[in-house]
Amino acid sequence: MKNTALEENRRLNRDRRRTPTRPASLHSLRGRRRHNRRLADQSHGYYVDRYEAGWIAAAVAIMVFGCIDGWTTLYLLQHGAREANPLMEMLLSRNPGLFVGVKMALTSVGVMIMICHCKFRILRGLPGSRLLLISLVLYAVLVGFELRLLA
Repeated sequence: MKNTALEENRRLNRDRRRTPTRPASLHSLRGRRRHNRRLADQSHGYYVDRYEAGWIAAAVAIMVFGCIDGWTTLYLLQHGAREANPLMEMLLSRNPGLFVGVKMALTSVGVMIMICHCKFRILRGLPGSRLLLISLVLYAVLVGFELRLLA
């Protein structure tokens, strides 16, 4: 009898699975889920609590490349280069600080979307993790090209 009363009492408590985990909760820092538990469900996209260290390193590297890209763009523009992107050229004509702010905001939003959706197929079936690595390589090539222009 005692076990039955205990079980009934547990069922009266609020079900923790009814509300999603907040992104800034302790579970996101200490969470255990890196993969989906069921193999059958891994074909669908799913969110994880903890991201692989390589993906975090790639995200940080993209943000560093974004800073380098912004700085080299401003430097090259002061020495006669021209901005190819019309939106960024409009922002540059208004305020270089606005240009850098919008550039970093767009980059960081894109990186966050790719990180959060690392286990989803986003663009033409590519997982977010693969898009993150492609973005890293493209940014590295762009920064390498700009640094070569500085030399």
